[in-house]
Amino acid sequence: MAPEQAAGKAADALTDVYAVGGLLYEMLTATPPCVGDDAIEVLHRKATEDPQPIGELLLVIAILLFPLDVALRRLVFSAEDLPVWRAAMTRAPAAPLPAEATVTRLRERVSGVRAARGTKPPPPD
Repeated sequence: MAPEQAAGKAADALTDVYAVGGLLYEMLTATPPCVGDDAIEVLHRKATEDPQPIGELLLVIAILLFPLDVALRRLVFSAEDLPVWRAAMTRAPAAPLPAEATVTRLRERVSGVRAARGTKPPPPD
């Protein structure tokens, strides 16, 4: 809720902009702009205090996540994998299966599932 709304003023387009700003702040920082024990305290803080600047929070998050980022990159991409990745990316795509072969494979799978379940196929149309 925008501070203007908490003061009893009518909502307008600026209150929507305020709400979107609050959502973006929480999405980027994973914390709400103002925190309190109850709704009244949160509204009071919104009206009297500025939230912590996003740049500071994002810098802290980046510093904390950097070791995890490095470790994941080393797990996913190792030097030995690069030739394999290059070959996979340059290979021509497989030819598509004809529609009849796809339908036949689907029917075989369905009949296999029915056989495993012990159900009878529906009567032909």
